[in-house]
Amino acid sequence: MSTILTKRLQNHIDSALREVMHLSDCNGDSAKIYSRGLVAICLAGLSGQSYSHIVDHVTDGVKDNGIDGVLYDTGRNKLYLIQSKWSSKGTGTIETGELRKFVAGAYDLLNEEWNKFNSRFKAIAPLISAGIRKDPEIILVAVYNSNNPISGECKTIVDDFLADNNSDSQEVVSFKTFDLTHLVRAMKTVKSGAKSNVDVNLLQWGEQSEPYYSIYGKMSCADIAEWYKAHDELLFSENIRGTLSDSDINSQIEAALLTNPTEFWYLNNGITAIAEEVSRRPIGLGDQKESSYWNVANIKIVKETLKKSSFAT
Repeated sequence: MSTILTKRLQNHIDSALREVMHLSDCNGDSAKIYSRGLVAICLAGLSGQSYSHIVDHVTDGVKDNGIDGVLYDTGRNKLYLIQSKWSSKGTGTIETGELRKFVAGAYDLLNEEWNKFNSRFKAIAPLISAGIRKDPEIILVAVYNSNNPISGECKTIVDDFLADNNSDSQEVVSFKTFDLTHLVRAMKTVKSGAKSNVDVNLLQWGEQSEPYYSIYGKMSCADIAEWYKAHDELLFSENIRGTLSDSDINSQIEAALLTNPTEFWYLNNGITAIAEEVSRRPIGLGDQKESSYWNVANIKIVKETLKKSSFAT
């Protein structure tokens, strides 16, 4: 439990979202207001989009069918379905009854049974329907302002849903929790203008100036994992593989990381990232090329490449 962080979320929702969210039907119910605020923060954090766009995708209310928010991310071909739970004490998570309703609602939405949903869904139905026709990656997200795990019963509901809709060869749907840590991180990202700034330690590095300035070298996969922990999906907002979630290449890249991390460099051509600004940190290393530290502003991983020789034959 974190009373201080929960209060900061409240303050952020009050200052940044109350004036732009649809709240006329809340009748002053603070739990409903803050629950919708969590949806907006979550969707902004996942998509990197502004609140002014996100608020139209907050669908909580009468006849929401268990879905408090829905957004189709056109750039990455991802469909996010959100269920939210606000806890004034900062301890609660999603309950079993709510989760069952959420799963049932997901089926109704994916079947485009819009008559079962409220007017907020119907307003964005053309966008969602267009996304469904592109066979997106479907991500169910439970957002709540605590760092407690969901219950064992809830996990069983989730596991059954995933087992019913995925296969060994293709992952169609996934589930994730967006807890207090993620919310605070997303809130900070929104405040800072959604910038994924990182520090980079490159080994055996080099640089070139034409046709564009670039640097290259080796670095630890653990460092990149820390980037993801800090910036989540924002790190991949320009990545073409976001639209190829079930590709063979993606699967082989993932397998290499999970099963042979020490051989990843030999099996792959590495990753390519773009950034708004790159500057070398002045730490007295001169011009030596063995190791160097860099400040990188708004980095985006745009490509991961598998060497042809590493394909299974």
